[in-house]
Amino acid sequence: MNYCEILFMFILRLIKSPKYFYSLMAILFIVFINIILFTGRNIYTGEQDKLFASHMHELTTNKKHFEASLDDINLEARRIVNIMKDMNMLNSLDDLEIKSFLSDLLFDHHYLSVIIFNNNASPLLRVNSQTISNDNLPFANTDSNQILSRISEDKKNTHAVHIDKDLNVIYLVKTIPDSFGNSDKRIAFFFAPELLFKHLPKNYGFIHESSKPLWSVDETIFPKKLKYKINTLLGRTRLSDTTSLIYSALSGKNNKYYLSALLDTSELKTSLFYNTIISVAIFSLFFSVILFLIYFRNIQISQLIETQKATVVCLANLAEFKDNETADHLERTRHYGTLLAKKLKSLPEYKHKISKEYLDNIGFASVLHDIGKVGIPDEVLKKPGKLNTVEFEIIKNHTSFAKDILQELVDKHKINDIFFTLSYNIATYHHEKWDGSGYPAGLAGESIPLEARIFALCDVYDALRSERPYKDAFSHEVSMSIINEGKGTHFDPIIIDIFNECADKFKYIHDTYVMFYEQIDYGSFGNNKRELQVVWDYKLSVGIDSIDNQHKILLNKVNFLIKSILEGKGNDSIINILNFLRNYSEEHFLLEEDIMRKQNHPDFEMHTKAHNTFRQSFEKIIANIDQEGIQTDTLEYIETYLIKWLLNHITEMDANLKLDNV
Repeated sequence: MNYCEILFMFILRLIKSPKYFYSLMAILFIVFINIILFTGRNIYTGEQDKLFASHMHELTTNKKHFEASLDDINLEARRIVNIMKDMNMLNSLDDLEIKSFLSDLLFDHHYLSVIIFNNNASPLLRVNSQTISNDNLPFANTDSNQILSRISEDKKNTHAVHIDKDLNVIYLVKTIPDSFGNSDKRIAFFFAPELLFKHLPKNYGFIHESSKPLWSVDETIFPKKLKYKINTLLGRTRLSDTTSLIYSALSGKNNKYYLSALLDTSELKTSLFYNTIISVAIFSLFFSVILFLIYFRNIQISQLIETQKATVVCLANLAEFKDNETADHLERTRHYGTLLAKKLKSLPEYKHKISKEYLDNIGFASVLHDIGKVGIPDEVLKKPGKLNTVEFEIIKNHTSFAKDILQELVDKHKINDIFFTLSYNIATYHHEKWDGSGYPAGLAGESIPLEARIFALCDVYDALRSERPYKDAFSHEVSMSIINEGKGTHFDPIIIDIFNECADKFKYIHDTYVMFYEQIDYGSFGNNKRELQVVWDYKLSVGIDSIDNQHKILLNKVNFLIKSILEGKGNDSIINILNFLRNYSEEHFLLEEDIMRKQNHPDFEMHTKAHNTFRQSFEKIIANIDQEGIQTDTLEYIETYLIKWLLNHITEMDANLKLDNV
């Protein structure tokens, strides 16, 4: 089997198994939800990048405009110095003349103050604006000497525009040469940032090259500190998932500042978040509707399968009405076949040949193996003695009849299902032999379908163990010996080996059915003997609804226990049913005893004694399971002292009670 076939079988298994199918649906749901979330995240990142690109372009444009304004300030400051030089104000330092000139200048412009000082940073003259109120600025309340000491700390300050965060001012320093070109004086122009930067958006600010924010248009939204050092002329720093800082260095070799803008994408994220939630909700609703429709369809399919199974049972009953010997034979061989198939699956060469679907269908498909006997005359089929040669040739035709019946059904209804494939192969080829001496086609070896090889052994074993008009039933040991003699001739050698490994379970299945038939009077429980179910009948009523309802529940659980034992269910399944029966039967006994006590029923003591006997038997069963687990002896004890006792108690002791409703 190649990988493609394995993959195909795996997909079919996922589709046909409810557990795997719904697991796959859950995985797909999680995958699609993650795809939606991942896509939403990618859309958010893409929109965020587009927004950054747009704002970066805006920042570059604003920087150019701002740099043009700074150039204008530099030109204006240079022009002022030249005018003062031409008017010979700088040599005489006539306070009145200079103050008058500068006052007119400050009145018409956005200057806060002008200070003229010497190279020793000693103030010679300071003129403050009379039109701009700067009382609230730290600069206005700072002594000129302190201001000049801050300016003189860095000789590179000359001719560069600077921002002083502590004083909250922007300043520009120019040298004042004398008539001989010496620069023994300097002049500082101070500006209010709010006026100089009033055209910038609120999310703008300035950052020093040391990554220290110096000033912003709106300090409530601009970060006070930056975690990362800025080391590029143009770039972006992510502050959080929804905020980033874009920046661009101002031109000029002495400039140490970056014009920056704070971007907040929380609204974008919120919008995309709600869109994603809506998408997830719509998808979840759509997925739920689809899943509901699939679930509803599966229910219909399950009902259809049950109907088909009922139809198969009816077909199998045709053979039973023709041949009474097959009545119990079908159920036992069904369990034998499933048991052998499970054991074969553990072998490497059959691991992929026997799928779960195969195991689920082989047992039930085998019930049609003798359907062809409906075409055999009654005088041959029901002959009490051994068949002669002619009669045996007639009886052999039942495989051909079965082939024709099932083939017509498949062709007419275009059926392509493993159940009918298994039914067809078992019914047609279960009398073929490994050496090719069987019928109807004389197939040999592995050319015989696997399911037919499996069922051939099951059919022979049950026939050997069963009593016939012309023979007594053989023991398990004699039957094993006869079957092993056919290894390599009648039966597949590998299947013989597997049979020998699980022969004890074959014996247990056969003996269990025999024991139930001997212990249970089916005349009291309806006519559904094959299913080994106890059917509730109005004759079992004791006249009290509460007790009758409890009896129905107990009978239902007894049926489950019988089925679990016959089908070889796991220990956990049997233990769970036992625990329920112990607890529920105790509740039932207490109710029954209470009613009988209130009515002074004459059988009260006998009934109570019977209840105590059951309690003791049950405790012995539980203690045995705790010590040794569920063994063959344990199951036999369960059948004898639990199932039989409960059935007898409900159908005979309780049914004969004459109680009045209380």
